[in-house]
Amino acid sequence: MMLLDEPPGAIQPNVVEQIADVLIDLTHNRRLMTELVETNIAFARRASRHFAILSVAVSAPIGRFSDETIHQHPVV
Repeated sequence: MMLLDEPPGAIQPNVVEQIADVLIDLTHNRRLMTELVETNIAFARRASRHFAILSVAVSAPIGRFSDETIHQHPVV
């Protein structure tokens, strides 16, 4: 299991894409379990298959990313 806390941070956009590609490979192809804490919703959607949204330490539904869920819980 790998725990990541905002891996893109203040990194150049082209490197952020490379990080997402590596995460996708590790989680989807190599079946490595990861926990990603991220405020960049575009990055999180690209690098993850499932999610849990926390807002002021209150958990929202857990599931797959969808536009509807993001609109229901805008404090992602």
